[in-house]
Amino acid sequence: MTAGSAVRRRAHVLLRRALSTVMVTFFVTAAAVVYVAIGGIATNKSPSMPNGTYLGLPFFPIVRNGIVVACLPPDAATYAQARGFMGRGNCNGQEGVVKIVAAVAGDRVDVEPSYVAINGVRLTNSGRITRDHEGRLVPAVPTGERVVPPGNVWLMAPNPESWDSRYYGLVTKSLIRMRYLYWGSQPHLRFVTTAVSNSP
Repeated sequence: MTAGSAVRRRAHVLLRRALSTVMVTFFVTAAAVVYVAIGGIATNKSPSMPNGTYLGLPFFPIVRNGIVVACLPPDAATYAQARGFMGRGNCNGQEGVVKIVAAVAGDRVDVEPSYVAINGVRLTNSGRITRDHEGRLVPAVPTGERVVPPGNVWLMAPNPESWDSRYYGLVTKSLIRMRYLYWGSQPHLRFVTTAVSNSP
């Protein structure tokens, strides 16, 4: 092998490495852009859930205790925006909400004025308010027990003032944008493992 051919071979190897680096960078960047575009990163400023960044898990199933970002049923979203609970966003012009999936299909949800119980287990901080900060009446679902039907979930957050299923009822899974993982310094909020007590 001559010195010239060795140089050409070396140059060819370096060029292949450079092209590989460019291709990898391109695909990683494209994937990141798509991830953000489909809602892969969400932020929360509401006091009902920890403030901070939520990372999307696009291929993870929707399960009990999972954190999700959901679009609200139209009536609930319109009401919340009119009352100043929510702003505008990319959920048909409304802001999405960050909540915990408290119940899934087949679960029994018992709604009472002072608590909500899932499958006989009372959730702490699950009472309801009757009036907002301006003294206006807040609508709520009827008290009593119901079973979550297929294709629906019951969304909540461990805060009585959270605008969630206690006030507007079931949410269809089609309105859930994605399951999320909380990425921040505040404690991860879960109902069934850390924030429950047995119903009497």
